[in-house]
Amino acid sequence: MRTTRDAPAVRDQIVEVALRRLGDATFDDLFKATTPELLAAEAPWAASTVRYQFGHTPSQDHGRGRLSFKRRDLALAMLEAALTDAVAANRRAAETYTQASRDLPEQRSMDVVLEAVRSNLDAFTPGATDEDVAPRERMYYVALAVCDGDGDAARLLRAARREQIANYVPVHEEFVRVLGRRLRPDRTIDDLANAIDALLDGHIARLRFDPQTPSDWVGNAVVAIFASFTVRDGEEPVDPIAALFG
Repeated sequence: MRTTRDAPAVRDQIVEVALRRLGDATFDDLFKATTPELLAAEAPWAASTVRYQFGHTPSQDHGRGRLSFKRRDLALAMLEAALTDAVAANRRAAETYTQASRDLPEQRSMDVVLEAVRSNLDAFTPGATDEDVAPRERMYYVALAVCDGDGDAARLLRAARREQIANYVPVHEEFVRVLGRRLRPDRTIDDLANAIDALLDGHIARLRFDPQTPSDWVGNAVVAIFASFTVRDGEEPVDPIAALFG
């Protein structure tokens, strides 16, 4: 017979089983609450239209030829739409950085770059702008939850991220040129673009659950990465790690 002393252990075991089930979850599992009827209730078409668009195989559960609903197909279409919008927004943000790089020679200050970083982050900070990116951002994070077991989701995520990073490569090249710097011999422009993307991606993820977290340091961190990956023209590169202890 179980006693009250067993309760914490049982609770922990239940949590572990639930975590294992989550680890095996697919798009179908995560989108069970999304039904054709629910979608049709908010639009001018019938539930049968949803089934026709996302599932043409007769369901085994109904003997009247009713079409099955393929939630995974819908989820992948949602992910593709969200990523398409993200790439377009990324391209627009890259244009603001391009303009910032053009202003650098006159400004002779990194303030214009820091402002571009801040403006870019605003789009992902809840309440910072009138633009609501939450639905597409949520779809992105749902896809991250299953992409280790879903090759199609992983492929879409990889392709979109490659395109987003590629949008910034010309911008970083322009910054290098305008500032009279060159890449360190052990670094490439792709390394630089990936490092800055990783920094911004991590901070944007935090903003989702902690929108009040300070962001004024992010621009400085971007500049610091840029500085550590490059050297001034005519100067010999110094190992940035060794320089910390020099």
